[in-house]
Amino acid sequence: MENGIISEGYKEILKYYDPDIVFYDQNVDPQMIKDLGFFNPEQYCLLDYSKINQELTGVNVYHLLSKFPNNRKVMHLSEDWPEPVKSASFYELNFGLNQNIYYEEVHLSSQHAQLFLSKADLANLSQIIVENKPINMASLCRFI
Repeated sequence: MENGIISEGYKEILKYYDPDIVFYDQNVDPQMIKDLGFFNPEQYCLLDYSKINQELTGVNVYHLLSKFPNNRKVMHLSEDWPEPVKSASFYELNFGLNQNIYYEEVHLSSQHAQLFLSKADLANLSQIIVENKPINMASLCRFI
């Protein structure tokens, strides 16, 4: 969200999600999210940034990949991926796309089909995600 506006690209992506909880921060009016009409969550929660480092801890979700068949793809960013990218935090949170991929994550996902994204894939990233249906981090978290 920039300047109080959710980009059309984000809206297109949001249509495919049905979260139980929608978090928002103090700069976002939750009514604006409700008015999108994409979700029917159990609740909307204001993020309390003072507690995030204390309460949001856990296991690296890559340890849970074994719950999925090996033919399901795991996405990684190639070295030529541009930085910074608008909407990067959305893709990092939901698909684990991060410039700082760790050897452990590549190793833990090595038994699965790999999809390495390059700078050339940036323009069609949402399409690539829809067509390849990669494992997303949110779906891994349900096994915790």
